[in-house]
Amino acid sequence: MMRGYALGLGAGMQVLPSMAGELFAGPPSELSRALLMGATWLINLAVAESAIRKRLGLPARTAAAVSA
Repeated sequence: MMRGYALGLGAGMQVLPSMAGELFAGPPSELSRALLMGATWLINLAVAESAIRKRLGLPARTAAAVSA
C-alpha cells in the first residue's frame, strides 16, 4: 500500500522539481521535463522503500545477496 501511495504522490510532487528546474535552468524541454517527472517518481519510491525496510527491519539488497 505504501508503494502505491508513493506512486500516487509522485504525480502531485512533480511540480516541485519542475519549478526548481525552471528557476535554475529556464523553461524545460520535452526531454528534461520527462526526466524530472521520472526522477520524482524514483525519489518517492526510494523513500517509501526505505521506510518499508526500516519498519520491517529488512536488510538492504546487495549484489552479493542477489547473486547467492
